[in-house]
Amino acid sequence: MLGLWLLTDRRIYADYPQREIERALAQRCQRRHVPFRLVFMDDLVITVEDGRLVSLNARRCCWRGTSSTCWSCPHLVRHDAPFLFQKYVRESHGKDVRVIVVGGRVVGSMLRCATDGRMQSNCSLGGIGVMCALSEEGRRLAVQVSNILGMDVCGIDLLVRADGSYCVCEANANVGFIAFDRACGLDVAGVIADYALSLAPIGDITDITDSAAATRRRAGARLRRGRFGG
Repeated sequence: MLGLWLLTDRRIYADYPQREIERALAQRCQRRHVPFRLVFMDDLVITVEDGRLVSLNARRCCWRGTSSTCWSCPHLVRHDAPFLFQKYVRESHGKDVRVIVVGGRVVGSMLRCATDGRMQSNCSLGGIGVMCALSEEGRRLAVQVSNILGMDVCGIDLLVRADGSYCVCEANANVGFIAFDRACGLDVAGVIADYALSLAPIGDITDITDSAAATRRRAGARLRRGRFGG
């Protein structure tokens, strides 16, 4: 049977999102009898021949190509990047709207506000977050950004202009959701896990709890037939 892997970077594994997503995936895969494995990037071997992906194997190895040139997998992640300068939106100083998008769908939105006058409103920097409604314009913008960047799971931070319209501050691929879960009463890791399983080509998956319920129903039907001669 095909299984499901959670591929992550060893350097960020200790972060809350990675561990929570692992927890949610492991629970769901266990219920559905789907093999699950946590795989670190530096334990992954990717075999490419003539520009085609030939195989993926979870073991410590190198990237192998027909040119016989090999690189360690972590080296495939670029750490050099150009500077990006953004226009200052004065009316949104110290506040923004964090929108989490999973699979092209807005999961929820949270208003974040700084408490010490600083420009950044990150909850990890002392900001506070509360659940907030998001206009249709804001929802479309967040989904559009996730589609353009090709990110199935992301956190889009929107700034609010004086006229109530939105502009994009940034998009986060490795989005944190501790404060988001608390403010919105959600289990984002669970949403991500459900979405990942919906994409996995592992055939018809039956949840153990659903299977057990069906077994109880069949047993009850047999008992009733025995009693009433059905």
